[in-house]
Order: sequence, then C-alpha cells, then structure tokens
Amino acid sequence: MDENYRIDVSYNLAVAPWRARAYIQGGKEDFCGFAVNAADMADMEDVGDFIDLFGSAIDPENFSPTDPIHILRVPTNPFVQTVRAVGPTHPDALLGGITESPPYDGSGIAHGGGTSTDLLWIEPTRLTAGAELWRHYPGTPFPELCGIYYGAALGWRNMRTDEFVASAPSDLIGPVIKRGWGQLPVDVEVENGEPVAVTMVSPMNPPQEEGFAQVSSGMWVKRIELSDELVYENQRYATINNVQSRLVRFMRGENGEKRVLAVARTVDSGYVHNRGFMRVEPGVFAAMPTVEEVAPIHVSRMAAPFSWNTADKPPITRKRKKERSNYNIDELLEEIATVVASIAPPIWERFDFVVQIVGEQASVEGHYVIDAEKDEREFVSSVPTAILRYLLEIKMIHYRQGLGAPLAYALTVFRNEPQSVDIIPFPVEHPPMVESITAFDWAIEIQHFHHEERPDWVRRLTGQEDS
Repeated sequence: MDENYRIDVSYNLAVAPWRARAYIQGGKEDFCGFAVNAADMADMEDVGDFIDLFGSAIDPENFSPTDPIHILRVPTNPFVQTVRAVGPTHPDALLGGITESPPYDGSGIAHGGGTSTDLLWIEPTRLTAGAELWRHYPGTPFPELCGIYYGAALGWRNMRTDEFVASAPSDLIGPVIKRGWGQLPVDVEVENGEPVAVTMVSPMNPPQEEGFAQVSSGMWVKRIELSDELVYENQRYATINNVQSRLVRFMRGENGEKRVLAVARTVDSGYVHNRGFMRVEPGVFAAMPTVEEVAPIHVSRMAAPFSWNTADKPPITRKRKKERSNYNIDELLEEIATVVASIAPPIWERFDFVVQIVGEQASVEGHYVIDAEKDEREFVSSVPTAILRYLLEIKMIHYRQGLGAPLAYALTVFRNEPQSVDIIPFPVEHPPMVESITAFDWAIEIQHFHHEERPDWVRRLTGQEDS
C-alpha cells in the first residue's frame, strides 16, 4: 500500500460475545451501528471505562465490569459512511436523527474513563482489511488480539489457532467489480490514490471464467489488473413497510425461499419494531423480507468513490449543511417533509395525516395518496418518533406565541413540493381522536399547557363539572 493511501481514522465498536464469535468463528464480514473515533480512546485500558464510554450504545446485559469486553477496531475505507448519533431535536440531526431506548440520550456524546467524544452511527458496509478484534480483561492493561480481518478473500485470521475463516462475501456491501457474466466482491489494491488491481472473490469456482484458485479460507480468488473497469459498491435501498432500509445480504429462509437481510436506516426503536423489524443490537434493526417482496420497490446505485485516498477523510462523513432551529416552524415542517419522504412508498402523490398529542400520548391517523384519480391509498397508523417530536416543538412555539396549545394537527405533505407542508391546528374544543384521551393524559397536558376552555368532553373525561 502506498503512502498516499494511509489511513488516519479508525472506529471502535463494543461488540457482544455472540458477535465476536461470528467474526472469529464464522468469518462475518459486515459491520454497522454505534461507534466512536478510536483515536479518542487510545489511552483507555479498564473494562469499566469501556462500558461507561459505550454505555449509551450497548445492551447492558451483554457487558459487565467483571467480564472481558470485545472491542472491534475498523480502519475507515472509501465506503464507510457515518453520522453523529443524535436525537431528532438535536440541531445536527439528519433524517429524523436516532431514537433508541435508554440509556441512549440522543446527545451525540459518549462519556467514560475521562474521555468525551462524538458518538457515531455507521451505515452497513464490509469490514476494512486490517480490522482487529481485541478482548480486554478486567484488572489488566494488556488486551488479547483475537483476530485480524484480511479482506474478503482470506476473511478472519484466528490468532489462537492461526487459521483463516471467511464467509461468502455479499455483493451488496463493499467494493465489487462487474464481469460479463455477473458481479463479484473484490479486495482492492490502490496506488497513488487509485485502484490498480483487484482480487475477485467467490465461494465457489465460477464456471464462466477460468483462472480462479482456492485459498486457505475456502474462497476462490483471481487477481486481475484494472484498465477501464469500474470498482464500486452496489448499494440497494428499499422502503420496507414504511421503513427506509439498506439491503445487506441475500439469504435462504427456513423453507428454502430466497430472502434478503435488510437493515433499517430509519433508526427509531419503537417505530421500526412496530413495522416488523427486530433489534439485533443497539442502533441496528433488521428484517428479512423475501426477494419477491423487495424486488418491485428497491432502488439501486453504483457508488464509486470520488477518491480512494482516505488520509483526509473525517470521522463523520455526513453532516447537515446548516443547523436546524427548533424555534422556527418552517424549518420544523421542512424536516417533517423530509422524514415523510424517506418512509414513503415508491410511488405516492401526497401524505395526509392527523397527529394528536395530549399529555404523554400521541395518536396518528393517515394515508399516502398513491393515485388520486383511482382513489388508491396506503393507510398508516404510526409515524417515526421524529415527526412527533417536531410537532411537539411546534405546539410549544404556538403556546409561547399566545396561539393556544393545539391538541392535534392535520398535515399534508406533497411529494413534488418538498418545501411545502400544509398544517392545520385543531382547537381544544374539537380533538379529532377524543376517544383515545385519558384522564391521566389530560392531567399531564394541563401541567404543561394552560387551557382556558373546558369543553364537555373534558368534563366527561374528568368526571367533574369544572376541572
């Protein structure tokens, strides 16, 4: 590797024991989820400090100060994409931010062991050659190097057994090259900031092309020098059950049917769980629809890096162009429109919905208009948490401005007018989903917002003439 291709940024992820085994014993090649810049924790040694630092981004049941902890260290590569892991109302939030269960707090900061650093979220991609898995033991500053990842061809080297294990690399993450008969994952050789050769990798000897040889990991490989060939990442995205997702790997289901592993890019624990996604680990939610279900709705792009030189690549690769204010209704509505578009079906004209927020309860009714002339609609009963948080901010703005505290809003988002959102507040006298309001939620509501009116439905709810 030449000097122009040096790597200055690496990421550390705290991984559960089951994931550590998946790497060393199963040759797992993908990674994603919460991470921190490795340079910011270079002097940390104590297991308890690691747990404190990653406390907002790990499952507590998988980590204990009295047990070893596994830290995955991954050098960056041209396909690694990261955002700051902040909540919806943070000014840096992209696409609704990240909503997760406590102790995650949405601040975007990890604290522990005297260190304070940005908490990041990494989109799924293939590990970088040179990634290392370390096991840190309580009470000793000397960690154990468990394995090193050598790329798609050789996979993981188990440092105890000195054996290599690799899984069949996915052609949906990491670099690939297209041949006349198909596309194959590749390990890339770079000189002067450009790929000059690749090693193609296949789990079996391709009958369509000669020259492949089997290596110790069990993979079949062939090295070729590049001329006009394009090395790219085959990125496929799909909105699955109103969840924006990245397709990661083709798999076989229990009955032999072809499925695809999809990881949610809409990182919202409550919302995606209700849409059929399973929580694999903090910040990572997955579903396995059939290929037939995904085929009509996925979009694909051949993503080639602008540069293969990662020397100046920052730890955070995707940022907002400008901070969003939570005190500006127009900016909040624009953010709502962005989130709505991200979870919309492939074809839609507008999204009509009503959100009622009373106390600690939010109720949603709405539908996407697919084809207005045919009256074709797709109904939804939930929206991402970010939309609810933005509407609560709008409610508080209205209250501060002396415009009352609406209990609900009707909104229309137009696909062809992303900056235009129609919003209509409902006064207290006419909440659209009054049957869902409880006496407890009304009590919480009036603790935070003074309401002059006490209509009949409030008196019935509280059992008092004047409440």
